Amino acid sequence: MSGQFPRINGEMVKRRERTEGIFSIVGEMISCDGKHLTLKASDGVPLTYIIGPDFYFEQGRVVEIMGVVSDSPYLNAFVSRDLGMDFDLTLYNDFITKVLPKHERYFS
Repeated sequence: MSGQFPRINGEMVKRRERTEGIFSIVGEMISCDGKHLTLKASDGVPLTYIIGPDFYFEQGRVVEIMGVVSDSPYLNAFVSRDLGMDFDLTLYNDFITKVLPKHERYFS
């Protein structure tokens, strides 16, 4: 999977804003039962993803997940990228909600 996808947060998912096709969400992994991952998005909204059997879970780690909205109440995760334990989610959320909309041409 290559290219660039809209960067959104949990509220944007709830409003179905910029969710046509593949999108990217950054958040903290909260829980996992082997089939579903609960992620606290950068704005604090919990989201549940359907994950594959080889998904690596470590509570508290921050990840970027590229995926789509499914017909169920869950999101489908395609690819994830580990961003570590000390990623600043507040700063990231400020970027995608305040900076990116004003300067999108530089990030597309």
